[in-house]
Amino acid sequence: MHTIEKKQLVQEPIAPETHKLAEAIYSTYLTNKKDSYMLIPLSRFYNLFGLEQSAASLEKIVDIFIDLTEPILIEDFEFLAKRYPNIILTFCDFKIIKQEDDMFIEIELSEMYLEALKKYILNPYLEIK
Repeated sequence: MHTIEKKQLVQEPIAPETHKLAEAIYSTYLTNKKDSYMLIPLSRFYNLFGLEQSAASLEKIVDIFIDLTEPILIEDFEFLAKRYPNIILTFCDFKIIKQEDDMFIEIELSEMYLEALKKYILNPYLEIK
């Protein structure tokens, strides 16, 4: 039988803005019936952080996404009946895209990462359902 040894995710707490972004993305994932692909208008992120639309605000949002996508290493990880001796996971992949006159952030949430948070991490920053 495979025994899971939970480990600390990080030594220092996640930044409040990064946590807020993670919660917003995870909430959208749940609202969308656990569809890991999301295309979200950039304006929603400006609103989320109380920012005016500007190049500096866009840079701030990108920086928060970069913090959120910091990889974690999970040892002896099992997902969908497959075992990985070592695997590096990130919360999501993202890119900014322009469609017609609007800008969006395309997000692919990692279901493997969510599983890791739920089962392998002592101090998860999200309550995974």
